[in-house]
Amino acid sequence: MTSFKVFQIHLSYLQYTILAEGKFPVPKEQWRKRIQVAMDEDAQSIDKYVSHALEEGFYDHVADIEATDLHDVFRVGNVGPEEAITRHAPMHSISVGDVIEYDDGWRYVVLPSGFAP
Repeated sequence: MTSFKVFQIHLSYLQYTILAEGKFPVPKEQWRKRIQVAMDEDAQSIDKYVSHALEEGFYDHVADIEATDLHDVFRVGNVGPEEAITRHAPMHSISVGDVIEYDDGWRYVVLPSGFAP
C-alpha cells in the first residue's frame, strides 16, 4: 500500500456568499470552472490550468489515502473503506479535476475517464 495525497478545490462560506450575491468574481471558482471546461480540450490545457491553480494555492490538501494505485484511490475516495482515509479538511468524493499525488511527488489530475500527469 502507498499513501497518496488528495487535493481538491473548496470554496469558503464567504466565497460562496460572494458568488451568490454575484457582485465580485471569485478567482478560485473561476479556475475550478476553467479546469472543468478544459476536460473537453487537450491535455496541455488541463495541465496548464491545474498547474496554475496549484501554484495559486486554490487546491487544498484534504486527505491522505492508503491505496495500491490511482484507480484504488478513486475507489476508496468514493466508497471507502473510511479507515483508509486520513482527512485533513472537508472532502467531497473524488471527482473530475481533483489532484492525486504519489508519495514521490508525481501528481495526476482526475479526468472523466482515467488520469493525466
